[in-house]
Amino acid sequence: MRLKKYEPLEKEPLDTAYGVDGVVKEKQAGFEKAHTRDMTVGIVMYVLSCLPIFIALILNKRAEFGVCLLLFIVAIGVFLIVRTSIIWGSYNVLLEQGDYTRPKKVVEKRIGGIYWGIVMVAYLLISFVTFRWESTWIIWPVAGVLYSVVGMALAKK
Repeated sequence: MRLKKYEPLEKEPLDTAYGVDGVVKEKQAGFEKAHTRDMTVGIVMYVLSCLPIFIALILNKRAEFGVCLLLFIVAIGVFLIVRTSIIWGSYNVLLEQGDYTRPKKVVEKRIGGIYWGIVMVAYLLISFVTFRWESTWIIWPVAGVLYSVVGMALAKK
């Protein structure tokens, strides 16, 4: 709720003051090495987090300590990835890069609410009619992929 006031930065075209783009690009370039390091370390921690359990099982020790260590390692990995992604994302928002380009903002504004509303209605309708809730969830990942395709097609126009 505290970030609600910053939503227009993600959804509306930005016109920054003279020189602001240069300053933000400079800061982003300075942060790039730390971003790459934190992402790499976070991912490596995810991969290595299973080692404490395997080591405990190999040594015939109790696995509870291994689980605790696993969760601690995952927590550190999550912290690193989330922290660096938030900072990197803020640079992308201010520079209108990646998911925040002007064409993508226009497409999101034009079709986003309608598209996802239709998907929700279709999901509920199909699920209530068939009572196959265990399999109708597949609508969501399919809709996500289709939304990306539709978004790219409309952004290129």
